[in-house]
Amino acid sequence: MTYFILGSSPAAGCLAAFLSQGEAQVLFSTPAPHRSAIASHDLILETRHGSFAVPVCTQFQLPVAPDVLFLCDTEPQQLTQLPQMTGSNTLLFLLNSQPQKEQYQWLNPAQPVAEGVLSCQAHWKAPGTLWMEGDAPSICIDTPLDSVWDTVRQALEDCGIALLNTSPTI
Repeated sequence: MTYFILGSSPAAGCLAAFLSQGEAQVLFSTPAPHRSAIASHDLILETRHGSFAVPVCTQFQLPVAPDVLFLCDTEPQQLTQLPQMTGSNTLLFLLNSQPQKEQYQWLNPAQPVAEGVLSCQAHWKAPGTLWMEGDAPSICIDTPLDSVWDTVRQALEDCGIALLNTSPTI
């Protein structure tokens, strides 16, 4: 699977680090000081279990539309870029974001979208270096999900990321 994570929060960085440890291709777009550091020496994830250098792509151009796009802590003006970043089958997660699902679906009514909260106890220790205090990231959504999301749910679980759904599955 191909994931694109757009966000500047430490939680978004942890999501990128955990997904990168699997078989997935991960693109992490974050502001300049972190992006430059990650491009030169990988994303560094420090935990109570040790430090890990996680290779994460920071190039903004994707060769193909991602399978999954995580918008973390985004602003409403970033919505205008979404149609160029996604394909008709891209699954979109709006996490800790100001844009509402209804705003994006107005631009592309067929886009599968889930809204929720990305949680992870972490902070940026230095550019490109995260300190994660707690456990793995978790995502809590309140969106009915059909079977098209099953592959993503399994891939997240395989990387140690819990996907919690407070809404019944369709």
